[in-house]
Amino acid sequence: MDFPEVLAIYRGLAPAHVFAAGEALLATGGVTAELGRQCLAAGCATVGVGAGLIDADAVRDRDWNRLANGARRYLAELRDKDE
Repeated sequence: MDFPEVLAIYRGLAPAHVFAAGEALLATGGVTAELGRQCLAAGCATVGVGAGLIDADAVRDRDWNRLANGARRYLAELRDKDE
């Protein structure tokens, strides 16, 4: 199984810095839906999202529906301008 190279993306590093020289890249680190769209358009194979999906209040309240809805919303925003 081939794994992508990990590209740490942080606020301030523009997706224009993505250089896909025939390698699959995974962008991670502060990837908002907008930044994710830009990274995918710049050549990343995928994006890794953590904090952007987690609502700390929903976790504290054990509100799993709110967490699931937030993930759905993120995916919809990520795909929004892709189509």
